[in-house]
Amino acid sequence: MKIAHKYTGTREYAHQQIDTLLTSLQKQYGDRISNPSTSWSKSGDRMDFSFGVYGFNLKGSVEIRDGEVVLDGSVPFFAKPFQGKAEELIRNKLEEIL
Repeated sequence: MKIAHKYTGTREYAHQQIDTLLTSLQKQYGDRISNPSTSWSKSGDRMDFSFGVYGFNLKGSVEIRDGEVVLDGSVPFFAKPFQGKAEELIRNKLEEIL
């Protein structure tokens, strides 16, 4: 699954918002999200992430570019029926925070 989202703020602001996103999602949906993990590249423009949700292990990356954030994640085979809803939720959350 690949999602590109345009934004108008600074890269620093986008980095800050993306950096706190998984933590805020875990607070909001703590009973559904487990073992969240993030790791930023040295340049600070790419974050690798992983977490569990409803028994599925999800992982991927978020790349921050000038004016655009690109999320690239893998969706397990058994979670494919929920991919459309997940993409919609991700797009809405990116719109909200950026």
